[in-house]
Amino acid sequence: MSETPAPPNAFQLLRSYWPLVVALIVGAGGMWEGRYRLEALEVKVAVIEKQNNDRFDTLTKERKEARIEMQKMNRELRDGLGRVQLSMARICTKLDVDCGD
Repeated sequence: MSETPAPPNAFQLLRSYWPLVVALIVGAGGMWEGRYRLEALEVKVAVIEKQNNDRFDTLTKERKEARIEMQKMNRELRDGLGRVQLSMARICTKLDVDCGD
């Protein structure tokens, strides 16, 4: 009759598999660290994107305002030039002088 060996107790199991337990703990710590760093990086990217979007919106608004102002100045200059040409034409007509070309 052969005797069945007694099942190993917890201490024997721990002594046999301690490298695996240590590797699992180190791996879990590495995973946690990786998630923490990834989350921090995602937050940084979100902040930079918001800053860039705000900067772009500001520049777009400034360009639009500048374009409107330039269009206004252009209209004023054209109107002023037209008035000057009209005044010169009237003067030339009164003086009966050829002011063309």
